Amino acid sequence: MLCPHCGHENVDGREYCRACAKALVPETNSQKPAPPSTGLNPVPVTPSPQPPAPSATPSPVVSKMAIASLVLSFLAFIVPFGIASVVMGHISRSQIARSEGRQSGTGIAFAGLAISYLQFAVVLVLCLALVPVWREMNRDLERNDYTRAALVAQLLNVAKSSTTSNRQNAIDALKIIHARQTEYLVAHPDEGYACQFPKLGWDPTTGEELNMRMVNSHYRIDIDQCRGLNNEPQYVVIAIPDVHSNSRNTPLLCVDQTGVIRSVDSDFVSDMVRVITTERQSCPHSGEPVD
Repeated sequence: MLCPHCGHENVDGREYCRACAKALVPETNSQKPAPPSTGLNPVPVTPSPQPPAPSATPSPVVSKMAIASLVLSFLAFIVPFGIASVVMGHISRSQIARSEGRQSGTGIAFAGLAISYLQFAVVLVLCLALVPVWREMNRDLERNDYTRAALVAQLLNVAKSSTTSNRQNAIDALKIIHARQTEYLVAHPDEGYACQFPKLGWDPTTGEELNMRMVNSHYRIDIDQCRGLNNEPQYVVIAIPDVHSNSRNTPLLCVDQTGVIRSVDSDFVSDMVRVITTERQSCPHSGEPVD
């Protein structure tokens, strides 16, 4: 076999030449020959779009309404809270069922409903148990008029005691006001009596005695005038009872520069206030002096 490179004679079957050591069989190109050029621009091939990768499923969110139902269920014995717990529990379960897995909390809502209904049942049983007791008590009161009268008298005494305590605090406040007005006039003869309580040492932010007496009296105490006619030194303080903290027909109290505290019937309160504030007069002498 002749070597195609150097022409040396080689034995048949050899792969390389003994003279030049080159391959006796010419190497073949494994790559495919390029297609002949036609002179035209090749059309670009657009790759086909790949389908998007499937996104991860979001984790469900716990229903806030279910949580609120569970929290309110512990107060279900209070009717408004119990009703709110039951309504929220049923609504949250319905929303979770329609959310297609986006919300969770069915168990929480169920627990809230169970606790609420359980407390409703307990309250109902207690009410049913108290009905016979109430009926028996009412029968006893009907059989014994003295027992009913004693209960009514006790309630009236409690209200009367509270009113008496309030009135005494108002009287003590008027005594303190008169004493301080007298001291103020001596210290300020050109000014006369004080027209505002702070000038008399009243301070609502502390436990000052006058402030505590006024607060505990449950009376509205005001200085309605601090000078009379002809600029004569004069003051009038009116104490009007609070209708919410005192019994009906609680008298009004009044004190002026004389230092005499007078009690005026509540039926004449409007007339007395008009006389003092409009006609600029002192406390009416028709009022009963208070010791």
